[in-house]
Amino acid sequence: MSKVVEEVLAANRRYAGDFGSEGRLALPPARGFAILTCMDARIDPAKLAGLSEGDAHVIRNAGGRASDDAIRSLVISHKLLGTPLVSKEIPIYGYIYQVESGRLVEVPEASAVGQAS
Repeated sequence: MSKVVEEVLAANRRYAGDFGSEGRLALPPARGFAILTCMDARIDPAKLAGLSEGDAHVIRNAGGRASDDAIRSLVISHKLLGTPLVSKEIPIYGYIYQVESGRLVEVPEASAVGQAS
């Protein structure tokens, strides 16, 4: 067994030992929203958005793009699990995560396109 696998399994044993009531969290996200983000290992969506387990659906892919697969996941998140399918009354914002600083920087063009009507 590789060292990485051993480390992952040891970490999982520690995690499972403190799991508590997490297994009883409701399937729909408690805060009713989803995040689409890049799969970059330097991004921790829970930390950057102040999330706890069960708060939101996190969909990750290369580049954080709204690809067909990501859209499919977002639709399932909405239809089956209750997150907000974006209606024209809900603004959408675009941000880039700066891996050097940990900051979210707004992309004004993306936010302008996503303005609620």
